[in-house]
Amino acid sequence: MANPDIRRATEALEHLSQDPKARELARWREDQLRLYRMELATAEQRGRQEGRQEGLRAAVRALCDVLEVELSASREAALDTLSAADLEELLETLRRQRHWPEH
Repeated sequence: MANPDIRRATEALEHLSQDPKARELARWREDQLRLYRMELATAEQRGRQEGRQEGLRAAVRALCDVLEVELSASREAALDTLSAADLEELLETLRRQRHWPEH
């Protein structure tokens, strides 16, 4: 190697890679990075799902407004508990029947 800085860095890396504590620390760091990435992906997925549900709730509210369907306090409360699939079903029912479904 022509560059002395690169040669010294390579030697230091080789020496460090032989140290069991350094290897354990490197493995721990890699595990922590993997865990962080998995948690981040989970949080992003949850955020997308929550955003989708909020968009569906807004669509239900807008359709009720256009159809002049009353959104009582109990209906508003129900909207906050519905899953995305249930909100899609409610939205489709409102489109077809033009009134709030009776259960």
